[in-house]
Amino acid sequence: MASKKALLLTEGYHGMISQVEGMAKALKAEFHHKIVRLNWPWNYIPPKFTPISQTVLKDKNYINDNEKIDLIISCGRKSVIPSIILKNRNKKIITIHIQDPKVNFSNFDLIIAPEHDSLNGENVISSKGAIHYITQEEIKKSQSYLEDKTENKKIVSLILGGPNKYYNFSIGELTKIFNEIKSMDTHPYTADAKTPNISCNSNCGNLFKKKKLCNCSNYNFWFNITKINIWSSNRAY
Repeated sequence: MASKKALLLTEGYHGMISQVEGMAKALKAEFHHKIVRLNWPWNYIPPKFTPISQTVLKDKNYINDNEKIDLIISCGRKSVIPSIILKNRNKKIITIHIQDPKVNFSNFDLIIAPEHDSLNGENVISSKGAIHYITQEEIKKSQSYLEDKTENKKIVSLILGGPNKYYNFSIGELTKIFNEIKSMDTHPYTADAKTPNISCNSNCGNLFKKKKLCNCSNYNFWFNITKINIWSSNRAY
């Protein structure tokens, strides 16, 4: 079966790009990115107060006339409006929004939001953390890079995100975090480093069946979301 075509909509921040790209790769879709730009003053206004109109968009052309798009994966508040506009033009397109869209959930086929957002809905799936494009296969492939450098020592790797416009890591905060990690050495514990799961319960199974996206009964979103055959041959348009 030929790969499906996906349009990825974000504001261009790496934290958003990694999530939409991770979902597209997991679904084995061919994809390309489009950075969303909104006209003033809509670039400062929440989506729920923004009209679903072309006038909001700085760039008018998202899909070419001869281009076939099967799936739109969006992330971030600025991507909400163009995703809804494109869905209204072509109801056959499946839309997936990552994070809380801050608008009526019915505007999207699926919404994937972190558990701490406490979103509930028929088309909502909760994740333990942010999804991303790093796969188990890539980790295994890169494993040899550090094997000859660790000398069989037990090493804990701590990777911290850098400062952004909402938060800044000070030297004091970094020192506190490192000291807390170091203190774990005095307590027995077992660490199982895994990418957080997207928790799927019976409602999740019913969700995929209702949307006719697949006929699977077990959905395990760990590293390899490709276990979900979202483009099942019995999907009906």
